[in-house]
Amino acid sequence: MPLPDKCQCSRSRCLKLYCECFARGAFCGPDCGCVNCCNLAGKEDDIEQAKADIMKRDPNAFVKKLEMNQNKLQHRKGCTCKRSGCSKGYCECFQLGVPCTSECKCVGCNNCAPVGTSTKAPFIVTSPDSNQSTNGALGESMSPPTVKLHQQ
Repeated sequence: MPLPDKCQCSRSRCLKLYCECFARGAFCGPDCGCVNCCNLAGKEDDIEQAKADIMKRDPNAFVKKLEMNQNKLQHRKGCTCKRSGCSKGYCECFQLGVPCTSECKCVGCNNCAPVGTSTKAPFIVTSPDSNQSTNGALGESMSPPTVKLHQQ
């Protein structure tokens, strides 16, 4: 999903990376609904200072997040989702329209590539005593689980 063409910032003065315009390296435009905007032509000193502060914390902050790896488009550093299952707008991989990979540190991922195209394939764990899946946990029995790759 590409970034929108306009922002709706209310407190950041459009000098933070979550401002779509600032993150893209563009000035805010007349269609933006931002409040107290400092990301405008003529305020280059404020913009450069904000970029310098961000670069101190993360030198790769303005590097493109997508890269080609083995002829596949993937997120540069992967996501770190804990509860969204990588299926909501919180997941950077999901936002960018790419599947999660082994670079991701996500938990309970639902944004995996089809089996055989990624090293982070979804799986279902079943107990040998029943045909019910247990979502990665052991069932009632103490026998070892059987791991099957989930085919999408």
